[in-house]
Amino acid sequence: MNIIITRQGYRCFRLIFLSIILSVPCYLHSAPGHLIREIPAVWLSDIAIAAYDSHGPVIYYNPLLTEQVGPWITEFIRAHEFFHHHLGHLQREKYQSTPLNRSWLRREFETEADCEAAKVVSPYAVVAAVEYFVATQGPTRPDPFHPTGYERAATIRDCAGDR
Repeated sequence: MNIIITRQGYRCFRLIFLSIILSVPCYLHSAPGHLIREIPAVWLSDIAIAAYDSHGPVIYYNPLLTEQVGPWITEFIRAHEFFHHHLGHLQREKYQSTPLNRSWLRREFETEADCEAAKVVSPYAVVAAVEYFVATQGPTRPDPFHPTGYERAATIRDCAGDR
């Protein structure tokens, strides 16, 4: 596997990596003037989620779970959540989803966020994410809103390309 990291990918990787190593909140930009705060939340049952609070976009992450899964999975998941904000998924869901299309719309958003994250994270994070989704979810879905582990692994592998 050849390692090629674009300037944008390197900046994103460096910010996430430093935030993990230093265990301090990281601020990412989804668009000019829009900071995405990252806030530790030990009450969170998932590794991380993209959300909004009264101050704007935020990524909540569980530091206990990020420690368990390690730095490469954490790098991928944090980039994935960043892309939910960057691609406007939360706003699009609010205005486009109905009870009839919510499941497939959110699965589409998950696939888009996985693909974009795979393009910017380190090759180590790509390999770790593929292995993680195959091992932890395989042919099943964690809920109706996410693709199966195999589908997610295939998306990540395909979008990462030959880096």
